[in-house]
Order: sequence, then structure tokens, then C-alpha cells
Amino acid sequence: MKNLYAPYLQRVKAEIREVLKVYPLVELDSVYLGGGTPSLVDPALLEDLFEEIEGQIGIAQEAEVTVEANPLSVDYQNAIKWRDVGINRVSLGIQGFDPDLLAILGRKGDSKASRAAYENLREAGFTNINIDLIFGVPGQDEVSWSRTLERAIELQPEHISTYCLTYEPNTLLYKRWQNGEIDGPDPDREYILMESGARILEAAGYKWYEISNFAKDGFFGRHNLAYWDAHSYIGVGCGAHSCVNFKNNNGITEKRLRYWNVGAVKEYIAEADIADDFEVLDNKTAAAEHAELALRTIFGINLKKFESQYGSSAAEQIKDVLEHARHLELVELENSVQYRPTRKGYFLNNQIGVLLV
Repeated sequence: MKNLYAPYLQRVKAEIREVLKVYPLVELDSVYLGGGTPSLVDPALLEDLFEEIEGQIGIAQEAEVTVEANPLSVDYQNAIKWRDVGINRVSLGIQGFDPDLLAILGRKGDSKASRAAYENLREAGFTNINIDLIFGVPGQDEVSWSRTLERAIELQPEHISTYCLTYEPNTLLYKRWQNGEIDGPDPDREYILMESGARILEAAGYKWYEISNFAKDGFFGRHNLAYWDAHSYIGVGCGAHSCVNFKNNNGITEKRLRYWNVGAVKEYIAEADIADDFEVLDNKTAAAEHAELALRTIFGINLKKFESQYGSSAAEQIKDVLEHARHLELVELENSVQYRPTRKGYFLNNQIGVLLV
């Protein structure tokens, strides 16, 4: 696979130039290298990519620039080189500290490797580190999940993400579940782990600002906040997704285009047409999607601002749903215009989504 790194990044650079012919981007506020393990790529190739981005678009001086990293791929020298190319935030895919549970996930490594990776990043000067953790793993109970969180808190990262395990079809995990080798999803247990995790992290000083994300003050993930606030974004690379809002002269979002690239690396490199598929959301559907995403966060929805983004008709439709959700105690209303999820709404966010759909 390593022999594909250079041609792959050349294709990414070509795609950036193609995108700019359609969408004249200027000075990026956030850059996120994800979708796999970009930390495995030779830092020299990453430097070449960033030179392309800087030359073609530009990156704001205070931009958040993140790379996803597997702990086993993080050494001190690489971390220094990431800093040199402009990366200032690392999302470390630790997933957990229990070797038995990591084995179920098919992950190599242990708590020592994770701690070593974290210390390498700190020694290299990184002051904004996220740790990804997974709960709901077969065999994981409240005690083992608490131990995992306590180990993460001991490291004192600026940000911690906690994701519930999903069983994706055609994966080894899914097949093992279907074959009866491991337990499957257990919503009741997942709820208990989510609740206990939030309690532990909040007690340690982390703000629960989005359903799956906790951060110290000043370290909310800027890139993902743009997703939850339905901003336009451009994704380049294999399987990358993009979302573009089209507005009229009054600033009202009339439609939202979402498209994504082919998922096979060799096809992405070789084909001139890398588009896989797309969908177009009309005004009211785009508004409902925005509301669903925004209500995943502590910020929620300001109805006055929402009306300026989608128009009075769409805003009135969303208001009706929000009032129903308020009756169910899933959201609360502040100052007549600001709807925020309650704690109950955080835990039962899917119900809010169902109401909006």
C-alpha cells in the first residue's frame, strides 16, 4: 500500500485544483486530515500537500489543523515534522486501554503504546490533543469503562471524544456478532455507559458540548462544530464527502448539495471522474437537517438566526417541532428564541431526530 502514497497525494492535489475551478475557496479556517491513518504517510509528502493548499487557497494564521493518528504511528520525530508543516492538533485514536477489549475491536497496541504516543506529542510541543475512546464493546461494563476514562483523564488531553461502538455490515466485528462469537448491541447497557461517562468527564472539568465530545474551555473542536452548524465544506480524497449550501440574494439557503468520491483507492487515483454519487436537499429538508445537527450541541438553535438562514416558512416548521420537543422536555427555550437540548434531550437525541424527520 505504501507505494500508493505518492500517486494518491498527487491525485489529491489535482482534485484541489479541480475544486477551485468550481468553488473559489479563500483562506481556510479549519483543515482536517482523516479518513484512515494519515499519520502513516511520510511527513515529506504531507509537507508537499500543505504547500499545495497554501499556494492554491491559503490557511488562516489561527486555523485549526488536525491530523488523525494511530498511537502506533506516533513517534517523536514524526510529531516534530507534523508541527513543522503546520499541524497544530492531533486526534489520537486510542479507542481504549484494555488489551482484551482492544483485541475484540481488532486493534493492536496497549496502554503503554498509547501513553508513549501521547508523551511524544507533548514533547514535540502539541498543546491541543484529542483522545478517541469507544464504549459499548462486548464484555465492557461500567467498571471497565470508568477505568478507561480515568486513564484518559490522567493524561489531561484538551479534548476527549467518546463514541458508541457500531456494528457495520461486512466488517469482521459484524460477522463475529452474526456468528454468535460476541454479543451484539445492547441499548440499555450503552445508555448506562454513556451516562456514567458523561458524569465522570464533567466531574473532571470537561465540558459536554456535543453528544460525543467533551473539552476543556477553549478547546471545542472547531472543525466538527462547522459540520453541526451546517456550514459548507469541501472534502478531497478517496471517499471524501462535501457539502455546499446555495443561497439566494437575501442569504436564504435554497438548497444543499452533498456529494462524495469513490471509495476505492486505486480507482480514485486512476479515474478522471472520481464522483461516486450526490444528493440535493431542498430548503425545508436542509433546514430540518441543520436543526437535527445543531441540537446535538449545547448551542442548539437560535430561531431568529435560523429564520435569516432558511426563511420564515422553514423556521416556522422547525419551531412547531421544537415546541413539541419542549413539551417532551427534550429541549428548553431561553429568551424566546434560543432552543437548547436538555440533559434528557442529549441522552434521547434520536427522538429529536425522529420528530424533525
